[in-house]
Amino acid sequence: MLKKNIKFILAFFILSIGWQFFFQDGIRWGETVAVSILMFLFSMFYDWANIPYKWKGKQ
Repeated sequence: MLKKNIKFILAFFILSIGWQFFFQDGIRWGETVAVSILMFLFSMFYDWANIPYKWKGKQ
């Protein structure tokens, strides 16, 4: 779960930096890093929420 999320966010970060470098005036580091961190946290929460809880385990 962690490796998948890190690979996804790293790919997003590199593509975002490349896009900004080639097609925009400059690279907005703060915005790119902040969005990457928020996406990582959201994807970790989403994966954590999709794990089913074992109700019969407590009985």
